[in-house]
Amino acid sequence: MASAPVPPELDFEAGCRALVPHVRHAPWPVKFRPHLPEKFDGSIDLHEFLQIYSTTIIAAGGANDVMANYFHMALTGAARTWLMNLPEGSVPSWEALCWLFLANFAGSCPRAGSEADLHAVRQQPNETLRQFVQRFLPGETHHSPDRPCFCHRSIPPRGPG
Repeated sequence: MASAPVPPELDFEAGCRALVPHVRHAPWPVKFRPHLPEKFDGSIDLHEFLQIYSTTIIAAGGANDVMANYFHMALTGAARTWLMNLPEGSVPSWEALCWLFLANFAGSCPRAGSEADLHAVRQQPNETLRQFVQRFLPGETHHSPDRPCFCHRSIPPRGPG
């Protein structure tokens, strides 16, 4: 007697259904045991996270298909929910997954300020330079001579008006 087909919502096959079958069923490296320093929860820099994740998977013997397959294990919370709810078979490669990930989370993650951002911010009346810089770079409340700061570069003074 043949068994009835399993509805997609009850298909608990290993892996992320959003990956195309040839990526989802790629072989795992022997003794694959990556050590991820942290999971992505939306509070860290996207590019930094992807660099650390990629390096970790490569160091554990994985290639692009393994990076795509293991990615859901490196996510938590809303980020994991996003990935696990992408349409079935909609992600053809690790590169495509990276682009989707960056596009989806780019606006929700912190990023370092740039010199262009600094030029767009105006110092308020009665605000000291220290207060101004601290407002521009929250969390960067101090620096040492050993740690260069963007403030050490030559920024042309602004005249009155």
